[in-house]
Amino acid sequence: MKIIWILLLLGITLLAKNEKTCYTVQLLSVKKNSENSKTLAKKSFPSSCKVMHLKHSIAVRCGCFSKMDSAEDELYKLEDIFTDASITTTYAKRFKTKQKRVKNKKQNSKESCHSVQIFKKKNTQETRDILTTMNFPNNCQEMTIGKSLAVRCGCYKTRKEARVESYILEDDFKNLSLTTTYKYKFDKSTLNRNSKQKQREKKRKKVSTKTCYSVEIFRAKNTQENMGKLLMQEFPSSCINIEIKDKLSIRCGCYNNKKDVIARYHKLKKAFKNSRISNTYVNRFKL
Repeated sequence: MKIIWILLLLGITLLAKNEKTCYTVQLLSVKKNSENSKTLAKKSFPSSCKVMHLKHSIAVRCGCFSKMDSAEDELYKLEDIFTDASITTTYAKRFKTKQKRVKNKKQNSKESCHSVQIFKKKNTQETRDILTTMNFPNNCQEMTIGKSLAVRCGCYKTRKEARVESYILEDDFKNLSLTTTYKYKFDKSTLNRNSKQKQREKKRKKVSTKTCYSVEIFRAKNTQENMGKLLMQEFPSSCINIEIKDKLSIRCGCYNNKKDVIARYHKLKKAFKNSRISNTYVNRFKL
């Protein structure tokens, strides 16, 4: 009998050398089933104890000690109440409390703004090649949205401000739409083009793209009938007739400041109900 006990202790000692195991006091062990699980859930045990659901049984084990002496001290405290208590070994990880991982998000990530999306396509090599040939305003930013590449312009507090921006962009970009964008995508660090983007700009064709804000008060198809209507109407002296593809357009003023063009827009919309803010090439207003 002594030999068996010595072998048992020797086996426990060898297991204890493994960093993944520790000595513990087992109060009880019962068959693993729902009834026993409910019964143990109703019982109270010392704070150092934990109910463990093992492969074929449910055990209550107390403490996780690196030395046998410490486990024996714990056993002496518990054996008067729990007569079947005994020392055994267990995996130390069973006593570790699992902590929920909390994703560290930037505070700004939840803050969004209104923006104008002028381009969005699936992120492919073809799409990236298209972007290298595109010219768009300085307030526009290339960004990855899910599995797509998009170009969004402006970061405004209100949808109304974004709507004004869309009026300015719609002549040059079809199928644009209003959307919301996380503010951090428009951070200064993001807006500063990286070296790859600068290389793309070098590849783009050098085209005169200097523009100004203007107020469009008339737009119609370029037909003889509409041309006749234009000749019959009187427009302010600062307004000019511009042919855009298959359309006729009357635009007034060439402003660098948005506030100036908005002020002009409010003055003109009383006489011209279809007035709207637009974006125009500066050279169109040069004599």
